[in-house]
Amino acid sequence: MGGLAKNIAAATQFGQVTRGLEADSLRTLSSLLPILMLDSFRDYNLEAGMQILRSMRYLHLYDHKSRGAGLNFLLAQQQADGRFGFLSHELTQLNPEEQQASPDLYVYLPLTVSFLWTVAETAHPQFVLAQSF
Repeated sequence: MGGLAKNIAAATQFGQVTRGLEADSLRTLSSLLPILMLDSFRDYNLEAGMQILRSMRYLHLYDHKSRGAGLNFLLAQQQADGRFGFLSHELTQLNPEEQQASPDLYVYLPLTVSFLWTVAETAHPQFVLAQSF
C-alpha cells in the first residue's frame, strides 16, 4: 500500500502534474484507493491511511465521499493538547531510552506533522506542500 501511494506521489510530483494518466488507470485507482485508505484507518495504520488520502488528492479525486470520511476521521484524532492520534499502546512499545527522552519526540511529533500535511492538502486542494519550499 505504501509503495503505491509513494509511486503516485512521485508520478504526480505531489499533485503538481496529472497529465498522461490513462483514464482506465485513474478509474481503477479511484475505486481502489478509498478502500485501501479506509482499511488502513480501520487497522489504525494512520501513516498509510494518510499517504493514501494524499494520493487521492494528488489524483484530483475530490468528489469521492470517502475523501470526506477520511478527513473527518483524521480531525477526530486530534487531542485536546493539539497532538494527533491515540497511541497509548504504541508508547508502551518504545525502548527505555526513547521513553525517557520524550514520547512526544519519537511518536507524536512525526505523526502530527503528517496529520497537518494531510489535512492541509486534503481540506484545501489549492495548497501543495511541495510548492512551499
